[in-house]
Order: sequence, then C-alpha cells, then structure tokens
Amino acid sequence: MRILSRYVLREFGVYLAPSVVGFVAIFLVVDLAGRLSSFIDRGLTPGTIALYYLYYIPYISVLVLPMAMLLACLFCMGGLARHQELTAMKAAGASLYRIVLPIQVLALVISACAFLVADRLMPEGNRRRSALDSGE
Repeated sequence: MRILSRYVLREFGVYLAPSVVGFVAIFLVVDLAGRLSSFIDRGLTPGTIALYYLYYIPYISVLVLPMAMLLACLFCMGGLARHQELTAMKAAGASLYRIVLPIQVLALVISACAFLVADRLMPEGNRRRSALDSGE
C-alpha cells in the first residue's frame, strides 16, 4: 500500500470513528429518553436496560453507518482541500480517482462487514432485545 493511500485512509479514519460513535450515542440517548418511563414503570434494573441497549447496538450501527461514512468522507475530502493537500496530491501526478480509491475500497469492506453484522448478529440481538422488552 502506498504512502498516499495510507495517509488518506488515516485522515478518513480520524473522521469515521467519531462520527459512528457520535451517531450511535445520539440514537441511544434519544431512544432512551423515549423509553425511560416505560422502563421505570416495568421496574427494570439499570443492568437490564444496559443489556437491552447492548443488544440494540448492532441494529443501530448498521442503520447509522451510511450517514457516518458520508459525513466522514465529506470532512476528509474537505479537510484535504482546505489545507491544499488535495492540490499537492494532484500536482504530484495522482488523479482524483487514485486519491479516492482507498476510501472506496474501505467503504466496500465496511459494507461487507455491515452485511455480515446484519446477517449474523442482528437477528439474535433483536430476539434477545425483544425478550427483554416483553419481560420474559
């Protein structure tokens, strides 16, 4: 892997990780605010509520991943352009397609991982979350 590819991926990762964590956290807080009275009325312990949301995270992650990827890509490319790094890369002979290729490959890998999470982890997590929600 070329130095340029590693640099672009590192810059992309700097924005991707916080955006995924931020979107998941916002989703969890909003959902918790909506369901808190129901949890209290049923007398659920904080540990049970935490377990409920632990089972909910795979579903939320797959749901917010496209938004987080788009936001990270926009911030990454915007940052490279703002600091004139994109211009320097193009002046050095790298085409725009070559600059964006590592992000596209990483997006393909992340999409495959999201598919596997949706196929393998989400059904079991949704079943356990539903069991906790119904009080079984």
